[in-house]
Amino acid sequence: MKVLISTFSFPPERDGVAEASATCAHIFRRTGWSVEVVTSRLATARSSVDWHGVDGHEFAISGTPHYRQPYRGQLDSYRSFLLAGKWDIIFFQGYSWPLDLAVPLLDCISAKKVLVSHGYGALIWTPVSQFPFGLGALAFSAARSLRMLRWIKKIDRWVFLSHQTDLRSFYDHWLAQKIHHPGIRVISNGLDPTQRGVGSRFRESLGIANDVLLFLCVGYFSRGKNQKMALQAYRQAALPNSRLVFIAPECNAWMERCQEADLAYPSPAANSGVLWLTKLSREMTLDSFSAIDIYLSSSLGETQPISILEAMREFKPWIALRAGCISEFRGGLCVSSLREMVLAIRRLGTNPEERRTLGQAGRQAVESKYSMDRLDSAYCQLVEQLVSERS
Repeated sequence: MKVLISTFSFPPERDGVAEASATCAHIFRRTGWSVEVVTSRLATARSSVDWHGVDGHEFAISGTPHYRQPYRGQLDSYRSFLLAGKWDIIFFQGYSWPLDLAVPLLDCISAKKVLVSHGYGALIWTPVSQFPFGLGALAFSAARSLRMLRWIKKIDRWVFLSHQTDLRSFYDHWLAQKIHHPGIRVISNGLDPTQRGVGSRFRESLGIANDVLLFLCVGYFSRGKNQKMALQAYRQAALPNSRLVFIAPECNAWMERCQEADLAYPSPAANSGVLWLTKLSREMTLDSFSAIDIYLSSSLGETQPISILEAMREFKPWIALRAGCISEFRGGLCVSSLREMVLAIRRLGTNPEERRTLGQAGRQAVESKYSMDRLDSAYCQLVEQLVSERS
């Protein structure tokens, strides 16, 4: 059995698509199948550890599907690579250049094709200050989604993270249902319940005492991740003897804006305030989830965030802005506004018993619904079905 995973992101990148792609590679390799991964080339070459033991291929491709910033780089080389391959199944992770450049070739590729959705917010309007205020981008995105109807039935399986269908994060699932796509499957994210961190090690490394109420927010800083809201909510909640830790792969302009916004608040009391951490190892990041008391997510465009699942694995409650299918998770509180997040922080911050109850519920959900074993079984069953169809 030969499988190709085509993804725009792969470790050491740390976004959700990279994590999901690496997890699929691990599952298929452990089953004994031949696995290859094709992805974007990084400035620094990936190591054998980054490739997770699979055969890796990199192409220097950048840009967007928009005519003002079109894809550029090794486009023809990637297309030739797809046409020359002899795989049984190709997994396209998300809607980016690996899929877009393959669409004109779908009829020429004999392998079974699987599209794994990580959310599709084509109808979400992101306002900007200049004319036409983001409406042009919205119109382009909507038109592109309709063009999908020309080729999407050439995809043998269309995998979604949730049964939820709507016109926001799950617009693609809504479309799939409307056109009665025959290959709809729902496979939730999953992780290993036993892969846990050491909280005491994280607190000791930062000099944070055990009695300090610790909040955490993890992810790239961006407009969509909306970390400024988490910062504002924490500051306005004004809980004594508490810290908020932001962890990001790197410092960028969005993080700097948040740091500047934080300066507007009065100087915090002792054992309070915000820590900004970047470029942490995977081990240290896992330790951070074990060390905290409450996880915060203020992202506007999440689908089924693995970061919240990692908090749930560590028995930690979460507070999250309502997005994607987060409301399906157990073990936390969904909010719809800054004010609601402030009140939720105060509520959980002053109620350790409720934190324990929610933490237990989240952990049970990981073990019963979002475990690696369930993910492994679902993907192996999917592959076996496709193989039987080929034969």
